[in-house]
Amino acid sequence: MSVRTQIRQQWQGMQPRERRLVAGAVLVVLAALVWWLALAPALQTARGFDAASRALDTQVQQMQRLRQQALQYREQTSNVSPAAAGRHIQAATTRLLGDAAQLTTVGEQSTVRLQNVPAPALQAWLQEVREGARSQPVQVDIRHAPGGDGAPLVWSGTVVLALPAAAP
Repeated sequence: MSVRTQIRQQWQGMQPRERRLVAGAVLVVLAALVWWLALAPALQTARGFDAASRALDTQVQQMQRLRQQALQYREQTSNVSPAAAGRHIQAATTRLLGDAAQLTTVGEQSTVRLQNVPAPALQAWLQEVREGARSQPVQVDIRHAPGGDGAPLVWSGTVVLALPAAAP
């Protein structure tokens, strides 16, 4: 005898009240399954939509600002000669890094050797040579070491900068 036949026989052997209770229990179980498998995940997704949408909007705005900044850099004409860029790098290195850096310029590249440079000073120097001298790091080999006793993080190593090409 198949399972289906056994269930049918048990169903027909039940009193009408028992049938209603079993049918009600089956409905409750089915409703719970529909809730857990279909409705609850959808409601959770809907509740998180506003926060996710705001986060994505923030990311889009940040990317648009970065795009605009990149377009501005591209549109700026680089009237900086290699010699002027070299002088600018020298001045920025002396002013921002002091004795913690040694600069060597050969041809269209400048090499800066860093020794225990604080992270904020290194960041300010990189920004200055990128924006002021229109020079880009082409090779970076730096390592960080803790400053010790609550001192800020310091960096040592070398940074090679490409000077802007001479205008034709």
